[in-house]
Amino acid sequence: VILSNNAIEADAIARTIRANGGKVDLAATAAQAASFAEGCEVLLVDAAMEEGDGRLLNRLRQSGFADCEAITLIAPTDRGMLGEFRASGYATFLARPVRGETLLRVLLTRSVPALTQPQPEKRGAPSVRAIGSPQQGLSVLIAEDNDINAMLARATLLKAGHRVKVVGNGKAAVEAVTGTGHKHRFDVVLMDLHMPVMDGLDAVAAIRRHEEETAALPVPIMVLSADSQEKTRHAVLAHGASGFVTKPLDPDALVHAIEGHVAA
Repeated sequence: VILSNNAIEADAIARTIRANGGKVDLAATAAQAASFAEGCEVLLVDAAMEEGDGRLLNRLRQSGFADCEAITLIAPTDRGMLGEFRASGYATFLARPVRGETLLRVLLTRSVPALTQPQPEKRGAPSVRAIGSPQQGLSVLIAEDNDINAMLARATLLKAGHRVKVVGNGKAAVEAVTGTGHKHRFDVVLMDLHMPVMDGLDAVAAIRRHEEETAALPVPIMVLSADSQEKTRHAVLAHGASGFVTKPLDPDALVHAIEGHVAA
């Protein structure tokens, strides 16, 4: 279900989804959207219709979309509100202008039943990234300047069956995610908050900026820090991080956070 006042844009998004095997209903108001709630798997909401505190999404949840994954459609100027959107319950976002390839990647990787995989023989069909799963093993990038913490995180994730690359600062993390040949390589990034050369928040912001500029699917980024104050968590989410893992590291909690967030 697409909820938007922009009929032209909503129709273009709907055509892309239908062309790739999906079913779409369009609504211009929350009341209209409610009539399409039954069987909905993905709810795409124009951020311009959201009050900023999640009240619209809450009303939609109460009107029948309780189990539907919510995605918000944002303008480039809305980037500073990503933390608020996530806190309100939106699983991820699509940045305008919405490109067909990015749209399909988001839908296929976050809600597999929503679309059928495009057939290989269709020329010009957008390529879709198939991310790893906890069962198959995830590709994890760890950005941590403390050797002990890096070794513990690496050993824990390797033991859990995942593939791990370790870098020692934020700049190296940005290069690993955004560099030529590395696009969509990692399923999740574990980013220390305080590092030399470039700290974690700046690295997260740089990665999100690159994703917006290239219309790439946002990689989940879990920030690692001993500072669990509410204001720190808010700053982390506002910079575009997906979640928070506290130090000292608990191996079971780390694996649960990494696997649970990617599977969500």
